[in-house]
Order: sequence, then C-alpha cells, then structure tokens
Amino acid sequence: MKTVNVPCNNCGASLKLAANTKFLSCNYCGSSLKVIRSSGSTFTEVLEGIDEKTTQIAQDTRIIRIQNDLELLDREWEKKRKSLMVLNSNDKRIVPNELDVQMGAFFSFFSLLVSGILAYNLEFPPIFGIGFLLAIILLAYSVNHNSKLAKYRHAAEEYQQARNALIKSLNEARKA
Repeated sequence: MKTVNVPCNNCGASLKLAANTKFLSCNYCGSSLKVIRSSGSTFTEVLEGIDEKTTQIAQDTRIIRIQNDLELLDREWEKKRKSLMVLNSNDKRIVPNELDVQMGAFFSFFSLLVSGILAYNLEFPPIFGIGFLLAIILLAYSVNHNSKLAKYRHAAEEYQQARNALIKSLNEARKA
C-alpha cells in the first residue's frame, strides 16, 4: 500500500497516511484533519476550523433571512396600511382617527337637535325629517369610520407584534 507524508495543518507534525485516506487525527496534537489533494499536492485542513466557518456562515445566513423577513413584513404592512386608510375631504388618504368618529356622532346629534328646534319654532314638521335623514347619514358615517378605525388598530397591533418578534430574533442572532 502506498503511503504519503503530509504535515499536520495545526501543529506541523509529519503524518503518514494511505493514499486513499480522506480524514485522520493527528497523533501528536489530536486535531481532526481533512486530507485535501489538489494539483499533485496533498495537505491537511483542520476540521474544527471548517466547523467554525460553517457555523459562522449559518449564523450570517440566519441574520440575512431574518432581515429579509423584516423587510417583507414592512412592505406588506405598507400595502395593508394604505388599504385601511380613508379619504379626507381633500381626497387625500389618511389614517382613520377617533376625532372623525366623534365628530360624526356629534353632528348627527346636533342635526337632530337643530332640526327639532326649527320644526317646533317654525311649525314646519318636514324640516325635522330632513334633519333626521342628515342625522342618519352622519351616524352611518361615524359607525363606518369607527369600524375602519378598529380594523386599522388591530392590523397595526398585529404588525407591531410581528415586527417586535423579528427584531428580537435578529438581536438574538447577532449576539450568538
């Protein structure tokens, strides 16, 4: 059987090995070695170093994966956020807010009150019907806006929880 002398890549000791050997342990320092044959030369590489590099690559890959997940989550939230926004009087998209809900309810009550007073003072009952119709429209607006506000808040809370979990995972991956 043909043998080859190669140095240990860790301690430099000369090692004899069979021509078809792929892995061995150094008799002097105990390092686990991989035998590499290239262009007529034979040498060894310490496996622990390969393991460390592999571990580092796996850790870097995990960090990149989490960063990509975070970017995807942010893009999806931006789309969802826009779909949950409402148009204001200037046809500009805005986030639903509680003030609009309260204003709709207030003006609904106010239109009933004013139309009732006018109908009573002017002795013209149909004016109350107009005020009542306006109150219904404003109340429907208020309820609809409140529903959109609740959906927006729920979606924003889910997004924030998912984002916080990803950031926590990212920080843990960076510390590892």
